[in-house]
Amino acid sequence: MQIKFDLKFLTILLTSFFIFFSSININASSFDFDDEFTFEDYDDDLYIDDSILDDPYLLDEGLRANDFLVILKTVLKQIEEPIWQHTKPPKGRDVLYLIPHKFTAIKYGRLDLNLLYNQTHKMNVTLRDLVNLDSKVMDLLKLLLQNQNITSEQASQLVPLFTKAIIQERKGAALLQAGVSYKYFNIQLHTSFQASERNFWISKRDQQIIEDMFEGEDQTFDRKELYKIKYGLGDTRLKLGLNTLNTGGFQFDVGFEGILPTAQKQELPNVDNSYLPYDEPSLKKWMIENLRAIRDNLINPQLGNNGHFGFGFFIESKIDLFHESLKLWNRFSIDNIFEANEDRLILFKQTITNKELAKIPIDDPELPNAISRFIRENVFPPPFNVTIKPGSILSFITNFSFNINKKWLWGVGYDLYIQDTEDIKKINDTKVNPYELRIEDAQMPRAIQHKIFSETNYSIKKKNYDLIVGLGADMTFSSRNIGRDWTVYLRIGAGF
Repeated sequence: MQIKFDLKFLTILLTSFFIFFSSININASSFDFDDEFTFEDYDDDLYIDDSILDDPYLLDEGLRANDFLVILKTVLKQIEEPIWQHTKPPKGRDVLYLIPHKFTAIKYGRLDLNLLYNQTHKMNVTLRDLVNLDSKVMDLLKLLLQNQNITSEQASQLVPLFTKAIIQERKGAALLQAGVSYKYFNIQLHTSFQASERNFWISKRDQQIIEDMFEGEDQTFDRKELYKIKYGLGDTRLKLGLNTLNTGGFQFDVGFEGILPTAQKQELPNVDNSYLPYDEPSLKKWMIENLRAIRDNLINPQLGNNGHFGFGFFIESKIDLFHESLKLWNRFSIDNIFEANEDRLILFKQTITNKELAKIPIDDPELPNAISRFIRENVFPPPFNVTIKPGSILSFITNFSFNINKKWLWGVGYDLYIQDTEDIKKINDTKVNPYELRIEDAQMPRAIQHKIFSETNYSIKKKNYDLIVGLGADMTFSSRNIGRDWTVYLRIGAGF
């Protein structure tokens, strides 16, 4: 017996956690219920229960109005536990905390332009961290892929390729640091213009294998879906410092600093997961919006701290040793980041299992609601607008600089960055009880990053001003819950 329907759209639904499948362009015709499919095409009876063929709603001439529920229920019952382990987005370091700055040396005023390139070759979140890749999920994915004109052998090759994927981030920025002094006070401004990209990365060899699999099919592999680019202003830092000590070889400044969220916020597509669309156009739109929200949560670049104000204090010092041939620079700061609204993906806690779903009769009026509930608890994490209190940021920098011929200054130092655990304070949706959500699985844990850096500067001193050209780089040697990145930068500055 043959049943006329197309399971291609279910591939998108059930493999959403492999976001790369949003890069497979499926023609609109592939959603039409006009292809022939037989359950006998499957080799493993574990996934397709032959008893559904005896369902009175399945007739030789095709499926009736509730055909979608029959198909969806049959496939969803293979998911034994939530696919997602957590929905925390990847975290990288803000540009404001990238370049070590030493403005305790200014006498009247200073302007530095830093042209930098920063790359996080591996973010702290991978597909294996995000999803439960148990054997049944993997086998189900292979099974569904076989219905996409892909052989069993190809499906077995394709799934492991996507599990190798990592998330990368690249930033190019022009960071401006300006400061002026008046008597014992100094005011500084730091801001940037950035172009940032996040992407899913697999090796060129694996990409070629995927492209070869789809060669000659009505589906193509579109690499443009594997990355997102954003450019614009970053956040802005304002500093007010007081020079408390300034002797011949020692300078000590304390002060306050504020962070203004001048960067663009990240917003996820607004998807209503409280119901399941029944008609085909609405269903396609609903699935695509869910996929985009998941993808954007993972690879949407952040130019700043996503709309949060901040306020903190800093301590900076400079010590001249051996007749100014050696300088020791230190900077310590703590910034308190205030609450603000963000969009986050948060799964509902599990209230219905696949076995309970399988027991609900097809003609039960509660089945659509049960399926919707199962999907938002196990497959699609819905987006919510939430009020978040990010963790405070501690930064410590120490640097030894060696003066050579009073023109060259070479330095090496250590950079520590710690951001405390964030706290989701409120779910800005009165229809949802926060206790029904897996909030802890959407909160960023404490992030710690250790770096070493080095820079070389060449200065030209004039009577009333000095010019400086410098080249620097840093590299992460240890981190937790934050990506490992490296930076190179060119500094062009002038002091007055």
